Amino acid sequence: MIDLKDLRHLVVSEINKAEKQVIKDVHLSLANAKEDEITTLFVVEAERGLMEATESGRLAAAVRSDIERGYWAHGHSPPRRLKHLTDGLVARLRKQQSIEEVETGGDFGLLIVEPQFRLHWDKQLDLYRAGLKRGLLVQAKRRCLNGRWNRFTIKQTEVLPERLDYTALLRYEFDDYSRKSLHEFNWHLLSGITITEIIHWLKSDEFPVPVTTSAIVEGLSKGEYGTDDKEVIEQEICPDAGSYTVIEIDWKEGEDPEDIVFNLNRDIAMQKMQRKQKVYVKVRG
Repeated sequence: MIDLKDLRHLVVSEINKAEKQVIKDVHLSLANAKEDEITTLFVVEAERGLMEATESGRLAAAVRSDIERGYWAHGHSPPRRLKHLTDGLVARLRKQQSIEEVETGGDFGLLIVEPQFRLHWDKQLDLYRAGLKRGLLVQAKRRCLNGRWNRFTIKQTEVLPERLDYTALLRYEFDDYSRKSLHEFNWHLLSGITITEIIHWLKSDEFPVPVTTSAIVEGLSKGEYGTDDKEVIEQEICPDAGSYTVIEIDWKEGEDPEDIVFNLNRDIAMQKMQRKQKVYVKVRG
């Protein structure tokens, strides 16, 4: 698969800017914000940034740059039609609030959906629309005024252990007593950790080295974190009645990128055939 590293860098950059804006907003007008308020603010800011990246053309340019790099790496010059393929790309951020109590063990799901491209030795390009789907179950906790962390419910302690391989703990913490200075988000991947250890972290306030939000998004995009299990994603991370956020890179409504890929590959095949015919004529002559 072609590594979409420019696309990944763009998405991570917008997520990082969204988090910084949330910290600023909380300081200015939302002291002592609750977990769901912080999460909602973050989604709104991230959506705004991704929308701007789409409308400005930065999203399309990033993916086009990635695919072009793939062609050059194979010793080929990129086809002219490539711009028609990437110009239709959009970045969407969808958030669903829970409409009923869903006992998944997490507060919300996080899913990243991206296209995937494969380049063959003969310059033929394959497109896998929504080829990458990677999800993470997120359990968010906020430090209370008394200095303690919110604890797990009895149901969560029963359900979470079998889901820890694709779950992360997200900590919201304030740096001051007025609770205006929100600290940058701290994440802990829970794969290989026991529920007993996590409960100890929350009770003792002793946590391992955290992971940043940017690193979480990058790890999902690379396929390093979370899960791509379709059943787990549908039933536990993004259930019909659950709460989840989806970052999706796809094409505009009504656009069929497969047609553009077909024409692109047809042009390449025709050019190859014409070159062979010229060589044959020269040899024969």
